Amino acid sequence: MPLTAAVLSTRVASGAIPGLGFVAIVQLTYDSAYLNGGEYCDLSAIFPNTVYGGTPIADTADDGGWLCKYVAGASPTSGLIQVWGQVTIAAGTCGPLNSCLSAQDISAMNAQVWVFYGR
Repeated sequence: MPLTAAVLSTRVASGAIPGLGFVAIVQLTYDSAYLNGGEYCDLSAIFPNTVYGGTPIADTADDGGWLCKYVAGASPTSGLIQVWGQVTIAAGTCGPLNSCLSAQDISAMNAQVWVFYGR
């Protein structure tokens, strides 16, 4: 099953300046088998013109220590959710961030809440 995005709030204007766009609070449900390079995230139902970006604002209790970021795609209304994790080199130390492995089960992060910006 692919990643799904469910809107948790009514899309609201992001500021008093006309044309700046909107923000929406979105809950993501991840696939049980991560795709190498990122999970495709279609936000065209929320932002019909452009997605400027997004960031997680609330993780689940058992997120596995993963860090996530939104990367804009070829379409202005969709992109990739990339998942990264730190490698422990020795007790008490962390190494660089590495991309999540292909086919890794990241479904423990289901219900992760993001704020997305767009118009």
